[in-house]
Amino acid sequence: KELGVSVIGITLSAKQCAQAQSLAKDSGVSDKTTFLVQDYARTGFPNASLDVVWAVESVCYAPQKIKFLKEAYRLLRPGGTLIIADGFRAKRRYTPTEEQLMRTWLDGWVVPDIDHHEDFVKKMVQAGLYHVEYNNSTSNVLPFSRWVAKRATLLTLFARVLSFFSLMTPLQVQNGVAAIKQYEALTRGLWEYGVAVGRKA
Repeated sequence: KELGVSVIGITLSAKQCAQAQSLAKDSGVSDKTTFLVQDYARTGFPNASLDVVWAVESVCYAPQKIKFLKEAYRLLRPGGTLIIADGFRAKRRYTPTEEQLMRTWLDGWVVPDIDHHEDFVKKMVQAGLYHVEYNNSTSNVLPFSRWVAKRATLLTLFARVLSFFSLMTPLQVQNGVAAIKQYEALTRGLWEYGVAVGRKA
């Protein structure tokens, strides 16, 4: 809407796709947007068909991050840019207690795992990208992370009650617990929020 660019959004969820189409219509940008149910590691879009590939808090869900990165590289035109905003491990070694905290968060949000930011940058280079830059943006998301945890603290109590009456699933309860644990893990320096940018020659 601000830049007048054409955008293709993809998701594995048909429900999310429908919601995006509705929001685009409400915002008056239906003519500039297309939303499709696609796998971002295997889109079927033509080679070198996009100027920018932008993934926000979604690459963490890829079991094999390199598959997404190679697909993004394939889709970019020469001179194109890949931008990823996501969570990354801040340490290479964790105590058992720290790793359990990380797993409670990640498993509750059904995230297979997240890479250490240096390992992720290496994978970007391996995929063919160059001039890769990484910026730690944790300070920018910390207030929102805190808000999510506070909100989840209240909602999780109700979720446990609803779960007792089979009105919510155990996974939904775990999702709420994870929302609390992500903030604890963040403030303990176990993970960080970063923005990685790479370009295609």
